Order: sequence, then C-alpha cells, then structure tokens
Amino acid sequence: MHFQQHDPFNVMLTVRALQVGTACFTGDFDGTMATLDRLHAWSQSHGPLPVQRVPVRRAEGWALRMRNTAEAGRQLLEDAASLREMAAIGALRYAVEAASDAATAYVAAGRRTPLDERRPAPGTCTSPIRAPSSPGSTVSTPPRSS
Repeated sequence: MHFQQHDPFNVMLTVRALQVGTACFTGDFDGTMATLDRLHAWSQSHGPLPVQRVPVRRAEGWALRMRNTAEAGRQLLEDAASLREMAAIGALRYAVEAASDAATAYVAAGRRTPLDERRPAPGTCTSPIRAPSSPGSTVSTPPRSS
C-alpha cells in the first residue's frame, strides 16, 4: 500500500507488469486481461521511465500470447528487430558522448587529448624545408629535377 501512494522510483509499474505475467502463466485469461488493464491505467497516471518500457512491453506480449499465440510470436520478432536497431543507435550515441566527455576531461585537466598528441606542439615547424640557421641567411630549396 505504501508504494502505491509514495513511489518515487515508479516500482509499482514493474510490479503490475509482473502481475500480468503471473496471471498469464497460471492460465487465467480474465485475470491477465484485468491486470493488463490495471497496468495501462497506472501507466497513464505514472508514466514509465525509459528503462520501464521493457517490462510494460513484456506484459503486453504476455497478454497477447493469451489472446493469440501466432500473433504474439510475430510481434515478438518485430519487436526484437526494432530493439536491435535501437540498441545500435543507442550504442553509437553512448560512444560519441563518452568520447566527448573524455576530451572535455583532458582539456579541463590541462592535458593534451590523444588527437593533440599526433599534432605538433604549437610553434613547431613540420615542414621538410629547414628554417635559416642564422639571421639574414636564406632558405635554400633543393633543385628541381626534370
């Protein structure tokens, strides 16, 4: 009862999703549909956190399994394909953010980033032509061959 009134982490959403699974695996069709309706009503007033979308989809899949096994299987394959694509996009976003954070930390610490280590330090010459050794002397370039 306490979590239903004071639930800062929205734990009851996951509990309600598990109740759908319990009703499904005991073979209670009416109970499964009733608990799914309660889950949806709860979700309307207590929006799921991003990590809680999976238990909600799982509960919907269990209820669909009770209604139509073939349709549930098709839906599972479609969801798996879309989740795989979303995971790849999420992994790419995570890698970009991690690299950006690492570069920011290097700069904030006054250190050079790994990319900076490949570049010459400011004020150094990387030209194959050497600078004059004494004031007033000129730079000689190698003769051109024809």
